[in-house]
Amino acid sequence: FGWQDYCITARAQLLTKFDLSHGAVCLAVGIFGITGITAYMALTDIGRPQPGETLMVSTAAGAVGSIVGQIGKRLGCDVVGLTGSDDKVARCTAEFGYRAAWNYRKGLSREALHALCPRGIDIYFDNTSGEISDAIWPLLKPRARIVQCGTAAIAAWDPPPQGPRHDREILTKRLSQQGFIIFDHVARFPAVIAQLASWVKQGALVYGEDIVDGIDQAPAALAQLYRGENRGKKIIKL
Repeated sequence: FGWQDYCITARAQLLTKFDLSHGAVCLAVGIFGITGITAYMALTDIGRPQPGETLMVSTAAGAVGSIVGQIGKRLGCDVVGLTGSDDKVARCTAEFGYRAAWNYRKGLSREALHALCPRGIDIYFDNTSGEISDAIWPLLKPRARIVQCGTAAIAAWDPPPQGPRHDREILTKRLSQQGFIIFDHVARFPAVIAQLASWVKQGALVYGEDIVDGIDQAPAALAQLYRGENRGKKIIKL
């Protein structure tokens, strides 16, 4: 609805009403908003995780990725991730349930990635696309599932970027790749929020928030987000 104090809208445009019993209202744009709902639904609907499978998450310490990692571990997966700094690697393993993580800025060699997931990858939760994903595809196991949740590593799509062709791997490994758009699933929001709230109350799900004050901070906050400098869900407090 824009950055504004008031708006006039039809009821159908209101996606959900936040239950304040779940916590502070800022959580409505984080763990109990698009961030948390996306993590839960995209992983469970498309990834279909099974105990013992290896789950790889790109932007592993991000607002969505950090929740995906925790849910994956809760569902019995061996969770590994890629992130953009050594500090975020530490957070992945100490806070977000990852067995291991790798700072992709140190390189994406086959050897480094194989050491991270020596048994291969059953589920790839892709928030980046681009060169990061290109390095992951060779490690996908037969019948692996790719959850296409974002393309943050691609600066522009006009003209279309060129890269490795994955068609042969999709064919020979019988891979499944599917995109996720959260607004296809609005009717399920209340049930998903209830599940997430239950885990938060149990202490089984932690979340990060990176809050800055004032609308004048919005441009810098957006730039920080794309540079990977945020620590949790980036929120502008007005």
